Parts: sequence; structure tokens; C-alpha cells
Amino acid sequence: MEKHHGQLVEYRIRRCGYSISTLASELKINRRSLYNFFQRRELNKSQIIKIGNLIRCDFSKDLPELFSTEDFNFSSDSVRSFSENDHSFNESRGFTWKDKYVELLEKHHNLLKLYCKQANEQNAK
Repeated sequence: MEKHHGQLVEYRIRRCGYSISTLASELKINRRSLYNFFQRRELNKSQIIKIGNLIRCDFSKDLPELFSTEDFNFSSDSVRSFSENDHSFNESRGFTWKDKYVELLEKHHNLLKLYCKQANEQNAK
């Protein structure tokens, strides 16, 4: 079965927690172009290598028929291969995007409560 390069690249980007906007900016393309990459069954090898090096992901583990480990230029201790625990990168930093999102929601909720309390006090006067 032939692998869908675009879907594989998108999956690895998202699992690494890499921002689509940041990646598009670093690739000097717009976000729409990056999303168009994700729709393509086959991507140019140089495109995959460039993305892999930016997000520090060794696609030779996912696409061994196209790449070798030498195609990706970063130290082996920082390689994020498909077999690794995908949450380890963010957890090693002490947070996950979900934790940040929940924290943001809690802050928003607290601000709304404060606003409602102040509005009720103003109406009571």
C-alpha cells in the first residue's frame, strides 16, 4: 500500500506540537500552501527533508524507501521518530497544549466571574 506523504507529514507536525503558522513562516510560504501540501499523495523529497529538519523529525523511520537517517541534519539524541512516545517532547518541557488550553479557559472563566460580580455590584448601587 502506497503511503500518503501529505497526511504523514501533517500527522508528524501535529504530533510534535509544531505550529502550522510558524512552520509556514519558516518555509516562507503561506499557511494555505502548507495545507495544500497535506492534501498531496506525493511530496517532493526535498520538501519533506526541509520540513523534517525544521520540526526535528526523522522521516526515514516513516518512509525508509525514500530516505536514510543521513538526510536529516540534527543530532540523533533529538530525533523524533515515529516509534517514540509522541507526548514526550511537550511533557519533557513540563506542559502540553491541552494543559495550556485548560489553564487559559480557567483564567477566562475567573475573569468572567469577576466581571459579573463587578457588574452586579454596580447595578446594586
